[in-house]
Amino acid sequence: MAQWYKEGLLDPDIATLGLAQVSAKISGGTAGASIGYMGSRMGAWIPAGRSSNPGFSLAAAPMPVLKKGDTSNFSPISIPYNYAGGCVAITTSCKNVEAAASTVCHSSKLAGLS
Repeated sequence: MAQWYKEGLLDPDIATLGLAQVSAKISGGTAGASIGYMGSRMGAWIPAGRSSNPGFSLAAAPMPVLKKGDTSNFSPISIPYNYAGGCVAITTSCKNVEAAASTVCHSSKLAGLS
């Protein structure tokens, strides 16, 4: 990633951008990649981009990997549990409760839940 920063491929403000700022950059054509579901983020960005550029389009892309052909084991938008029940439980068989709790807390913030 350090190389991507040097090459200007990553926004230097990536860690502090909110959804509204990312949306403006994507739909305004000043950013070329982000993470988003087709029905929500991409589904909003495409019509917004087309309002000023009728040819505006987005396409799905795989997560980056170090070596061509590798499979990424990471997706920051993937949430490994179902929020439908309104709660998450960490069982007594969990080997690392602190890490599990941190993941739940971080993932719920990404999903806009509290």
